[in-house]
Amino acid sequence: MTVVLRRFIVLVLIVFTIIILTGGNFYFAVRNMGGTDFLVHWVGARSLLMGKTPYGSEVAASIQEMIYGRPAAVGEHEFYVVYPLYSSAFFIPFALIDDYQVARALWMTFLELGLILLAFESLKIAGWKLRTVSLAFFMIFSLFWYHALRQIVNGNIVVWVAVFLTFGVGFLKDRKDALAGFFFALATIKPHLVFIPLITIFLWLFSVRRWRAIQCFTSTVLVFIAAGMLIIPDWPIQNLREILRYTSYNPPTTPGTALIALLSLPAINLDWIFGIGVVLLLVHEWRKIWGKKDGVFTWAFGITLVLSQWSGITTDPGNFILLFLPLVLLMFSLEGWLVLTSMLLLFFGLWGVFLWTVDATGLSVQSPAMFFPLPLFLLIGMYYVNHTFRNQKRIA
Repeated sequence: MTVVLRRFIVLVLIVFTIIILTGGNFYFAVRNMGGTDFLVHWVGARSLLMGKTPYGSEVAASIQEMIYGRPAAVGEHEFYVVYPLYSSAFFIPFALIDDYQVARALWMTFLELGLILLAFESLKIAGWKLRTVSLAFFMIFSLFWYHALRQIVNGNIVVWVAVFLTFGVGFLKDRKDALAGFFFALATIKPHLVFIPLITIFLWLFSVRRWRAIQCFTSTVLVFIAAGMLIIPDWPIQNLREILRYTSYNPPTTPGTALIALLSLPAINLDWIFGIGVVLLLVHEWRKIWGKKDGVFTWAFGITLVLSQWSGITTDPGNFILLFLPLVLLMFSLEGWLVLTSMLLLFFGLWGVFLWTVDATGLSVQSPAMFFPLPLFLLIGMYYVNHTFRNQKRIA
């Protein structure tokens, strides 16, 4: 078989897969109202195309009307746009489609392709080569475990944040620092999620004097910000205003507030306890990677990703797809039978916790309990493996 024929067959398979996925997604979309994470930014991008700011009450009112059929009541999610303006570049191609269900189906396909890329890049970074049957099982897990499938249904762009962050790490390992910096800049479409991970990356880059990635990241982000200001000069101020309002109408957005809600504790600030613990562990991890080789950085970066979810910075269990790379690093470091066990435990365990605790009314809001299973599993697992097998090269 010639190289040209092989590439043609691969291309046909990819196109066929995209068509099948989109058809299935459309069938699902027209029968299941949802995709609220996508809907918010689809409406925001359409307003931008009409020359209006995506921030503020006018766009939020349109979104609330589509979701509730009325303005949001007191205590309900208000669905304001809170992403940086340059994130609209990802939504505009879909905003050109007038039919929301068609746009949503295509967006779901876009997220599914992102999850596939995330899975393969994570395997590549870990150096984990799977046989055909094992790879098929792994891909099924990658698409259908709780923190993946929920993002497809809700339409959360965090899937691509995880892709950009993971590919950035991969490019660092391959010594392609300019590309790494560019992909880290793309990951700032949800900046609060990558704030601590990027600090870890840049501290390590500084310690090993690899300036190119830092320069490319900084220049790319500045271009993104400036490009947005050509359209809406004061967009950073408008965006900041909505970010500051975000926690006032959302469910618990930190592990401390989640624990208070779960246990009906008095209104105390538990985030200080989580925050101090996370800072101490982060400093410990940063000390270990200072000036060290790429492999040490990758493992420590995985732990940092996990810790960042409990740092007290506003987040949501819906963002935990970011933890897929550390999950793959952990599974690769386990003994053979423990890999399958951990996959099954996470698959059925996470879906079980969700179904047991979900608020079935309204928009089926996930319980604050989802803040804890995956990060706790990864922290215990990664520190156990690191302590037990720290002299083995495969977890260096």
